[in-house]
Amino acid sequence: GCGMGLISMLAARAAAKHVVAVDTSAIVDCARVVAEQNQLKNITFIRGKIQEVAAELPFKKFDVVLSEWMGAFLTNEEDYANIIYCRENLLAENGVMCPDQSSIHVVGISDYPYRRDNVDYWDNVYGFKMEPMKALVLEEAGACAIPRTCIATNTNLAYTLDIKTASLDKREYSFPFTLKADRKTTLHFL
Repeated sequence: GCGMGLISMLAARAAAKHVVAVDTSAIVDCARVVAEQNQLKNITFIRGKIQEVAAELPFKKFDVVLSEWMGAFLTNEEDYANIIYCRENLLAENGVMCPDQSSIHVVGISDYPYRRDNVDYWDNVYGFKMEPMKALVLEEAGACAIPRTCIATNTNLAYTLDIKTASLDKREYSFPFTLKADRKTTLHFL
């Protein structure tokens, strides 16, 4: 979704003929007010799921579809299904998807403080042994800034997804990879 509408408002201010911003959250109502306060007249905000509000859109086809569709591991987010819908139903002939591809890389990370604070923490939480929580934490994909000093291996390109050819029925991928450590250390995460 458009979230707080910043990218939508930047596009409107950059002379887009008209911008349509869609989000399921109430934040879209705030974004509408912000756009009005900034005298942006070439933007329409709509609250709802794109598939459900398509009939309300002021245009049937769009020259540009801008979406932050990339989720953890690229394809496991609802936004992925939304962007495929937009490509198939709303993108004009010769229209542009932005971004139109994204890649995932694998690196080895050595970060004991992060492990201590987010994984080992569950060994004793106010006197309670909560070790079963560790498995859940380790299975959940997370996004965070990784200091360069914590990257302890080479970077390996794992997969590139091209949204122009992507499909909902081909969301899984696997890949072989080899990492080479650049120092003697313990790897905590990939």
